[in-house]
Amino acid sequence: MSPPNRGTDALGTQNHYERIRNSLEELRSALEPYVEERMRAAFGDDWQAHYAIPGWPDYEFNADVQVLTNTIVNNWEDVFAKEMKREAKHLVHQVRKTRNRFAHQERFDESDTYTALHEMQRLLEAIGSESAQAIERAKNEMVPDMAGAGHSPEAIEAAADDALAKGASQPVLQARLVKLQRGQPTQVEYLLEPPTVIGRADARTGQIDVDLTDHDDAAYVSRQHAKIVQEGGVFVLEDLGSSNGTFVKRGEYEKVERTELSDGDEVAFGNAKFVFRTEA
Repeated sequence: MSPPNRGTDALGTQNHYERIRNSLEELRSALEPYVEERMRAAFGDDWQAHYAIPGWPDYEFNADVQVLTNTIVNNWEDVFAKEMKREAKHLVHQVRKTRNRFAHQERFDESDTYTALHEMQRLLEAIGSESAQAIERAKNEMVPDMAGAGHSPEAIEAAADDALAKGASQPVLQARLVKLQRGQPTQVEYLLEPPTVIGRADARTGQIDVDLTDHDDAAYVSRQHAKIVQEGGVFVLEDLGSSNGTFVKRGEYEKVERTELSDGDEVAFGNAKFVFRTEA
């Protein structure tokens, strides 16, 4: 079933979901050559092997927004920090969160949409792309309706500031799953942008954000095993009907259906064990 805010409204203007979709595509078209050029320069002929895409080259390469933003984060210090300012990394995180919400067909309200477009515009400006202008136009098209009847210049400015303030007021916590091996943290970690589905990639079973297919201890991980969502400032872990269960260690590992997560909690999906970490 289509999400309730897809398509156009009664006036024929783009609604929030459609604006997000078009802006993500504009972003992808600009990010793809930018990321490829810098990855080639850093890694030569082996550049694609360093992209954050599970299973490459086992299936057709697809550098969508999720892959591109994950690739920037994963290669930040070695590649992208050399020319992108530190605040651009925060924009990458925020854009990735928008992409995940879009992929999971969540609803975007007025302030969500305006803030998301603003962040995409700023990221494109950070890489020097003229595509920022197209997203700025889409963002500005929203403002008269947001300002209400008459929309004086003062009302328009106030409406834009209010939308950004509402978007900025949402709690921003970065979360990670760090792989455990014999009870000790490893260098393998997954940055989370809730809602995050954890499992093993299979085109028949839908969206997977954290793919554990290649892990040695993933034999007991279901294709769609569990999900981590953020409710306000709280992260919540939910089992998705997995065959072998989801567990959280509180003294001993306990099987859970749905539970809040705290920084430092150990989590197991079947036999695959991780520590959950958050930071502001």
